[in-house]
Amino acid sequence: MTFDVFISHASEDKEQFINPLIQDFRNYSITFWLDEFEIGWGSSIIRKLNEGLSNSKFVLILLTDNFLNKNWTKAELESALSTEITTDKLIVLPIMVIDPEKVFNIFPLLRSKLYLNWNEGTQKIAFRLSTILNRQFKNSWIGNHPAEYSGKVWIKILKLEKNLQIPHNFTIRWGTWFYNGQLPVDQNISVSLIHTKGIDGSSFPIFFDIDQPCYVTFGQKELLDKNVVNINYGWKRVKE
Repeated sequence: MTFDVFISHASEDKEQFINPLIQDFRNYSITFWLDEFEIGWGSSIIRKLNEGLSNSKFVLILLTDNFLNKNWTKAELESALSTEITTDKLIVLPIMVIDPEKVFNIFPLLRSKLYLNWNEGTQKIAFRLSTILNRQFKNSWIGNHPAEYSGKVWIKILKLEKNLQIPHNFTIRWGTWFYNGQLPVDQNISVSLIHTKGIDGSSFPIFFDIDQPCYVTFGQKELLDKNVVNINYGWKRVKE
């Protein structure tokens, strides 16, 4: 799996900084590599970290006093900077929580990089990252789920900020079924439509059409979102 961003941080900063940040990343449909989700019991930590760095487009570095006091996190940053210099496959994105001069004294290469300040807020950080990911906003999308999978599935819709107060009408066509609906009109940048795939052994394409341009992703299993709409009920058969 390819991730949008690898998050490098000190474990002591997880509750205060990382947890609120990844919630906004989810809101903006940004996929991320984070150690607590990707490194399982008994896994090789070094191998998993290398896999995460190799399969991520960006490396976000949360620069705090805790970060600078750990050899492990400093090694992650050194590895990411080295990869950025020698290839074009990785870009380091610094976020400054502390005085930048404390960071530059240890990592002078970061002086040449534009950084964001943590005080700008998690939503702005997520928005800036979403922008450089070049999300494509359009009216029609096609997704699918593995034939062998059964259980919870979802469609996650990222709206344009300028359209938050405009009704979004959508239609889903899935095999012999269709669903018509409207997204809630509110300040939430994203909403997830939750439903269920049965034990049918099939993988029909899902055609999703919406009257306002959006960025749409499809997925399975649990989705850690607060803004969800259950669409298990209200499906109708396509008339032949």
